[in-house]
Amino acid sequence: MYRLHRQKHRLLHQRPKREKGMSKKKYSEKAQDKIATVMREGYAGKLHSGKGPIVTSPEQMKAIALSEARERGYKVPSVKKKGR
Repeated sequence: MYRLHRQKHRLLHQRPKREKGMSKKKYSEKAQDKIATVMREGYAGKLHSGKGPIVTSPEQMKAIALSEARERGYKVPSVKKKGR
């Protein structure tokens, strides 16, 4: 019973497989280094959002790192714009 439940759960929650032509997002080595340093700063409690409060959310840390990498001209995927 439990095994069947796990199998159903695995089938329902599988990630969609990438098609042959699709590839992962690609970041340059410098961009990856920038993301790593900003994440380290964030977890150390030294990362601020502008002049505001300390950033604690990993998603926000990554967003700050990507924007800083874009400012420096590193190879980073563009921001997806929401269509309305």
